[in-house]
Amino acid sequence: MTHGCFSGLGIGTATRAMTLHNVSTTILEIDPAIPEFARKYFGLPTQENPLPVIDPEDPTYGVDADTLYVNPAIPQTHIGDARAWIEKKAKMISGLRPIRESMRYDYVVHDCFSGGMVPVHLYTTEFWEDLKVGLKLNGILAVVSLHNPTDDRIILTKRTK
Repeated sequence: MTHGCFSGLGIGTATRAMTLHNVSTTILEIDPAIPEFARKYFGLPTQENPLPVIDPEDPTYGVDADTLYVNPAIPQTHIGDARAWIEKKAKMISGLRPIRESMRYDYVVHDCFSGGMVPVHLYTTEFWEDLKVGLKLNGILAVVSLHNPTDDRIILTKRTK
């Protein structure tokens, strides 16, 4: 199974889209009201209200609406600071020998804002290093930024290896 992680949920449309494509998702959200809002108004899946999943391996994929099946992978939501979660995950993965790729994420979407500002502790070298440990070698990291691309913090983030 493919695994994705969302640091910052927003209204949950990206999480919902990945769930539709059978991606097991982990949500890291600091505000407990956000997941409830996403479930109530935007259809974020729950055990009580799962989403159908698109099965691209089905030969009738795209032909018949009956090719959908119920997704067993309901997003796991963790309320708290994404920095602490990512750091804990990195330490757990780093302590394993051999490292189990199945514990790493295929996709990470980093979309954290707080009152219109970027939480600075989520844009540090240490954060990116820990995130790198939790991402598969060929994994994809998407960073959502609504800030000025000439902002020193953004420039330094882009330069971090």
